[in-house]
Amino acid sequence: MGNAMAEQDLHLVVVGAGALGTLVGASVWLGGRTQVTLVGNESNVRAINANGVRIIEHDRADRIAQGSSLRAVTRLDQVGGTIDYLLVTVKAPDMPVVLKELAPFHDRASCAFSFQNGVDHDEQLAQVLGRETVVGAMTMEGAAMPAPGVIDHLLASTTYVGEFSGKRTLRISRLAALLGRGGFRTQIVDDIRTAQWTKFVQSCASSAVCGATRLGYAPATQTPHGALLYVNLLTEGVAVMRAQGMEPGHYFTDAARVRDLANKPTTKAIEIVRTIAQELIERGYIGNTSLARDLEAGKRSEVDSIIGSMVQMGARYGVATPTIRAMYWAIKAVDEASHSQRETHSSAQPLERKTRPAKTESHPGSSATPDTRDGL
Repeated sequence: MGNAMAEQDLHLVVVGAGALGTLVGASVWLGGRTQVTLVGNESNVRAINANGVRIIEHDRADRIAQGSSLRAVTRLDQVGGTIDYLLVTVKAPDMPVVLKELAPFHDRASCAFSFQNGVDHDEQLAQVLGRETVVGAMTMEGAAMPAPGVIDHLLASTTYVGEFSGKRTLRISRLAALLGRGGFRTQIVDDIRTAQWTKFVQSCASSAVCGATRLGYAPATQTPHGALLYVNLLTEGVAVMRAQGMEPGHYFTDAARVRDLANKPTTKAIEIVRTIAQELIERGYIGNTSLARDLEAGKRSEVDSIIGSMVQMGARYGVATPTIRAMYWAIKAVDEASHSQRETHSSAQPLERKTRPAKTESHPGSSATPDTRDGL
């Protein structure tokens, strides 16, 4: 595999090039020595191929990525050549379709990794691409896409990569170097699974707070009750983690302090959370999660793969998660209502605008009563 991954001739393919995927791909391309192919929706692809990618930075001048070795396509079957690194950044609801499209790449991708939310995606990729192909990775880099081809780099944080075996391999070293050249602070860790779970606990708590309050992370957790909610969510998530024999690590200490908060009395933890929130606000950072942004846009969210998954994990390991479960129900209700409205609009006839839509007893595609299995 060493010959296939020559240092000067790497090919990175990003599947699901939305805000985060485009940020990573364009930044890596700007770092040099890498051909990048972005697989995304038609509007983003058209804008990138015409004008490149503009990255809005809040602490330095904007960056422009444009060149013949930065290419955007709308379909995976348009990706040519060998693939040294395959990055998956699609949202969880889109994963089943993407996995089917990835099947032909079993022998073409030398190494695959994901920056998706949740903790199930690596196993899903391994089943399609082969367990020996997949390595672990996670990031808390934050980005939004205000317009096609334009990326707002909202938060810079640390990115972690590692082999699930814990070994320091050549491909991991090269992946870390690849991301580092793109400007991402990247660390190789020996226990990537624990690192991923530490982020999962934080993501579940922050997504629930942002999704339920619609205030943004910092304004919500700056309040006494917002901080209390966040601490309770974090505490329950850590309990699920510990039930599996894992202890939160010192990861993302610049953006989150999961381990510190988990080991502090509730009153002290609330004080720390509120202090961090105030510091973020003073720096002009409000903070929001992709789940909350999807809810605000009326899109299907990742509530099942993030918050619902944590509830199921708690039930599996005998850990009570009442706060997380309550947040799941509340946010799931919004998600279902948005889906129901989308279905109504898509089926409405133009000549029937004055007709009030009939009330439905259950949401399309679901049973009349919620699924309460595994604590949901």
